[in-house]
Amino acid sequence: MSGKQEMTAMQLAALADLCQRYHVRFDAESYHPQFDLPPGYVAGWIGTPENGIFVGVSPEGRISS
Repeated sequence: MSGKQEMTAMQLAALADLCQRYHVRFDAESYHPQFDLPPGYVAGWIGTPENGIFVGVSPEGRISS
């Protein structure tokens, strides 16, 4: 079994929608659990660190930046 956390369907949908709205490619492999977020959350860049926003997403698909 892999140590990688699988995203929920709601996380995937929320991130894909946000990437579409920002006109950037969605890559599920770019979002990972973070030490400073609650269990089940994933985070990553919408766009790039130079030209994007860093977001966290709850298992229910709520996005925070």
